[in-house]
Amino acid sequence: MENEHEHQIQNSDHRNGRIVGNRADHRRNLCPYKALREIHAARLAIFNGTPEAATNFVNLAQADLQTASEKMKDYEVDKITPTLTDDAYIPFDTSMALSEGFMPTPEKQATLAKANEHLAKGDHKKAVDVLKLANIDVTISGAFIPVKASLSHVADASKLITEKKYYESNLALKAVEDSIVMQSFGIDEVP
Repeated sequence: MENEHEHQIQNSDHRNGRIVGNRADHRRNLCPYKALREIHAARLAIFNGTPEAATNFVNLAQADLQTASEKMKDYEVDKITPTLTDDAYIPFDTSMALSEGFMPTPEKQATLAKANEHLAKGDHKKAVDVLKLANIDVTISGAFIPVKASLSHVADASKLITEKKYYESNLALKAVEDSIVMQSFGIDEVP
C-alpha cells in the first residue's frame, strides 16, 4: 500500500503532537525497508523449516541491499551514533513530531499546510526550513541501517544456508536486525 509510505502532515493529529505519518517517503529509497522485511521473512522461513523460502528471501534482501549500497551517497546520514567505521547509515523509516506543547493557531496552521505541500512534493529540506522560520519545534526520528555491514551479514547468511547451517544463518540475519540504530534530531540538527 503506497499510501502507508507517504510522508505528509496530518492536520487531524495536531492535538497529539504528530504532524507526519509513521513512514518516510520510501518511493525514492525503498530498498533498505524491503530488505529488512525480506530478512525477517527469511528468519521466519528458517524457523518454519523451509530453507528454500529462506534462500529466496535472502537473495531478494541481498539484491535490495546491493541497490541501497549503490545509492548510499544519496541517502547517507553522517550524524548517527554509534557508528561503524567505514560504513554508511541510511534511513529506512522516519517520522516527524511537533513538540509536546504545540498549540495550533491560524498562522501555524498555514505554515503546516505549506510544509505539507513541500513534503507531498518530496522536498523535505524545504518543509523543515518552513517550520524553522515559523519557530515550530519538531523532532525528526529515524531508524537507520549500516549498509555495508548489513550486506556482509546477508552474504554470510546466504553461504550458511547453502551449507545447511540454519542456526548460524539465522544469527547472521539477526545481526542485521540488531545493527539498526534509532535516533532523533531537533529541528536545528536535521541532517
